[in-house]
Formats: sequence, C-alpha cells, structure tokens
Amino acid sequence: MKIDYLETAFLERSIAMSNLAMSTTFPSNKNQMKKLYKKQIKCCKGLGSSKIGSGHDNFLNGIIVRFVLTATNKFWTEFQRYHFAEFVTSQSTMHRAKNMDFGFIINEYVTDEIRDIIVRYQKEYNENPTESRYMKLLYNLPSGIEISADIVTNYRQLKTMITQRKDHKLKEWRDFCGYMIEELPMFSELTGFKKQNTGY
Repeated sequence: MKIDYLETAFLERSIAMSNLAMSTTFPSNKNQMKKLYKKQIKCCKGLGSSKIGSGHDNFLNGIIVRFVLTATNKFWTEFQRYHFAEFVTSQSTMHRAKNMDFGFIINEYVTDEIRDIIVRYQKEYNENPTESRYMKLLYNLPSGIEISADIVTNYRQLKTMITQRKDHKLKEWRDFCGYMIEELPMFSELTGFKKQNTGY
C-alpha cells in the first residue's frame, strides 16, 4: 500500500462552524470566522467523538481529505462499501490489463506461478487479440494486483473506517488506519479516537 498527494481542506472552517446550530449570529466575515475558530478550538477535544450515526459529529463532513491510494484488489472491494469516499479517477484493469507490468504491480503474496500464468495470458492476448483471451486475462488477475485511485473523503467517514477496520485481518486496513487516518491533522483531538500505537 502506498499513499501519495495527501491533502486536507476546510479544517478551520469546519471547526469554527461546529457550533452553528447553537449560535444566534452567523460569522459574516473572515475575522469573525477566525474568532469563532479560536473559541471552538479551545473545546474541540472530542468534539466529534459522538457515537457514529448519531449526527452530532456532522461538522466532520466538512473536513475534506484527498489522496492517491495504491492498494490491492482485495482492499478495494472492501473500501468501496463506504459511500462517502468518492473515486475521482482510478486505474482500469478493464482497459489496461494488456499493457500492465505484472512484475511491478503485484504484491509479494502472489506466487511466481500465478504471476507467470497471467503474463502468459497477457502475451497470448497481445499476439492474438480476441475477446475470449482478454476475458481469460481479466478474470485471472489476482487479488494481489495493486491499483491506484484518487480519492476524496472526509473526517467523518474516516472516523467510521478506523472504528470498523483498525484491527482488521487485512494488513492494508491496519496500515491505512495507522499510517494515514491517525496521522491526519487534529484527527485524534476532534474525534476522540486515541492512537493505538500497536505497530501497524
């Protein structure tokens, strides 16, 4: 697994607006927004630590996280169950399997025998391209093939992910939780999620 181009946005604004439901005025300029942020930051510890699904942590939706994640097919099939993680774009095995370097994009758990088989299927298709040969290549790609995708999500969705996946059997989930989610700016302070320090 690899994470590139990690960015966060709207952290200060989301914190400043976190108490809007209880406010009688609206911050109408940047100075007022900064004052409100400073006020809210003093009490932000655990501000978004309410129970998942309760709705009291909605302000976390506004803290946007964008990154390019390279992970295995096995990881992606599980990641896609989270409906508030948007795929901006991703690599396509459907379109590019005939040109992929399987010696480079397959992880260490895929055996040499399996890698050799798909390299052979790729060669057979490229020498005589038929639909049947392409389907044979596609449907035999291993779960350990690594694909990159540009993802946009938010702190609230990541709070759900880390709660559900931090102890997952799949090491990629533990890495994703430990090396990315836990290290996001103020994630622990805002969500109340304590770093595990379990050597992900």
